Amino acid sequence: MLTRWTTESEKEQLLGLQTAEILDLNARKEFQRITELTSRMFMAPIAIITVLDEHRQWFKAPVGVDMDGSLRTDAFCDHTIRNEGIMVIPDTHLDSRFSENPLVTHKPNIRFYAGVPLIMESGHAIGSLCIIDTRPRTFSEEQGQQLQAMAAIVQAQLQYHHRIGKTNEVTGLPNRTQLKLDLKSLCILAPGAARGLVLMEVLNHASLLEMSNALGLSYVEQLMRDIAKAVTDMTGPHATVYHVGLARFAWVISAGRQEDEEALVNQLLEYLQKPITSADLRFELQPRAGVVRFYLNQHEVDDVIRKAMVCVQQAGYNARSFHRYEENEDSLQQRSYRLLRDFGHALGNGQLRLVYQPKFDNHSFSCKGLEALIRWKHPQMGEIPPSEFIPLVEATPLIHSLTRFVIKTALAQVAAWKAEKLDLQVSINISPRNLDEVDFPDYLNAMCNQHGVPLKNIVIECTESDVLTGQGTVQALQHIRKLGIKVALDDFGAAYSNLASLKNLPAEILKIDRSMVCDVDTNDRALSVLKSIMTMASDLGYRLVAEGVDSAEVFDLLVSLGFDEIQGYYFSRPIEASEIRKFVEERNRYANGK
Repeated sequence: MLTRWTTESEKEQLLGLQTAEILDLNARKEFQRITELTSRMFMAPIAIITVLDEHRQWFKAPVGVDMDGSLRTDAFCDHTIRNEGIMVIPDTHLDSRFSENPLVTHKPNIRFYAGVPLIMESGHAIGSLCIIDTRPRTFSEEQGQQLQAMAAIVQAQLQYHHRIGKTNEVTGLPNRTQLKLDLKSLCILAPGAARGLVLMEVLNHASLLEMSNALGLSYVEQLMRDIAKAVTDMTGPHATVYHVGLARFAWVISAGRQEDEEALVNQLLEYLQKPITSADLRFELQPRAGVVRFYLNQHEVDDVIRKAMVCVQQAGYNARSFHRYEENEDSLQQRSYRLLRDFGHALGNGQLRLVYQPKFDNHSFSCKGLEALIRWKHPQMGEIPPSEFIPLVEATPLIHSLTRFVIKTALAQVAAWKAEKLDLQVSINISPRNLDEVDFPDYLNAMCNQHGVPLKNIVIECTESDVLTGQGTVQALQHIRKLGIKVALDDFGAAYSNLASLKNLPAEILKIDRSMVCDVDTNDRALSVLKSIMTMASDLGYRLVAEGVDSAEVFDLLVSLGFDEIQGYYFSRPIEASEIRKFVEERNRYANGK
């Protein structure tokens, strides 16, 4: 069995706090009507619903008294909750337990008392419904039954308001809202105390969707109920299990040794990895869990739940069933989220710009082409590497806006250079998501016409894997080529490269990735592979470009091998548009001098 999530005394106090919150906020009028009715029914001048916390009893919905409560040590209610049924004191002056009680000798001058404990579904008594008189009186058995009936109404209302909006409709377990309330209550009970939050995802959302489509929603709901029972059976009666997502469950554990925490979670993971039978179907779960150790603090409750979700997500990324929260991973994820959140604003506020990396033409020894590269200077975070923000943007619709920004900016710059008698070919990187747009080729054509840029001055670059994603992608590139715009396969050799596909790919330029050329001057096997690719590509009519060339030795070797173009830091780093004219003129003067 798993460790207790909290002590029984804490749990009782927590329930009291939650009940007090209910009565303070959204149910005051309803409970006030009950105490008023109770007062009239028994012709008692005072009727009160009381709630206990660790140190005080609180008067809720009181009739006939203007006090808000008393010390718990003075509370009649503290005695009532220890009874199984009604507690009646006909005359407090004749009862040694209460004759000297401040609530008897002073305001509200209790002489008669009758109270019934209010017991929650958990079995914990959290207060009472009581009537009070300032004179002695008798109380019949029938009256006692009537007061108990009124207390049952209070209990039902308490339980209703306790559950409303705080219970998962499918499993009946407390939900994420209730988890937050419980954590905040624990922060009051034990501020600064260490706890652990376990979050477990038993099925990913994709699997749930497939199951719902194939078998129907009712089957999925029954499966969730069966899983919930399995989890609660395993965690035991002392753990409160929360259903906090479609297939996510959580519970709080006492903070102990890290090894013990992990052993507990792994025990449950092992249990849930066994096939489960639901609605006569046998199904294997895919559980993964995250654990966050934290200290009870009111301001960090929301963040604790977020961190637990980060853990579960990270477990999925790592293809592991268990992951413990790590601050550095969380910081990276928060940074990624901020970048993605801020990128839309960056598009329209001058934070983005293009720089251009020149290419060495091995036939003319000059610079005739450039690659347009996006740069982002964040106002607070400074320069953000493209390798960091482009993958984030590519996973969202923002990639369409980014590509259009690059196209418009690059074409405007090519037009400006042409006006200055500088004729340059510019390569523009695009995403496979751009090629999914039906009108993308026509958009390219329209933009070139709008800026007065000949189509021959533009090269569209995309990776081999992008081209092979689907027939629609191939058709889009074929359309672009028919317009007169050149197509280049970028980063060839960076990952798995299908040499056989070269004969069918709709491209005329092949850019060899730096990983294929970086050590050709010292690695004979790498050189042999490169020569084989060159031979095949040349036979198929590809123009060959080597990228990522950073040393004189590699540069000279590639020049001797006959690459058409060479691109890399050895020839030139990416430079600002304003510096291109000077670079090209100097390079071309050098070439003409040769």
